Amino acid sequence: MTEVKRRKRAPEVTPELMTAQQAADFCGMGRTTLFKLISEGLFPDGRQMPWGKRWHRDVLRQWLDAQWQAAEAPKDEKDEKSRDAA
Repeated sequence: MTEVKRRKRAPEVTPELMTAQQAADFCGMGRTTLFKLISEGLFPDGRQMPWGKRWHRDVLRQWLDAQWQAAEAPKDEKDEKSRDAA
């Protein structure tokens, strides 16, 4: 039996500057949602470059961290209210 040599997959690298599709994928949403959030002022607008609009990876990480913290805050407030009522 012959042995099959398999290629190693290259590790996925997140680019420092991302297109709208890459930024949406990075944040776990679709492009339409990304543009809707931008129009509502709820998502950082990208920077216009000569080759198109781009989002910086660090800005997206900061936005995701802020969303995560905001999602945790109401949980903490509910816990405090239930302790106060007891």
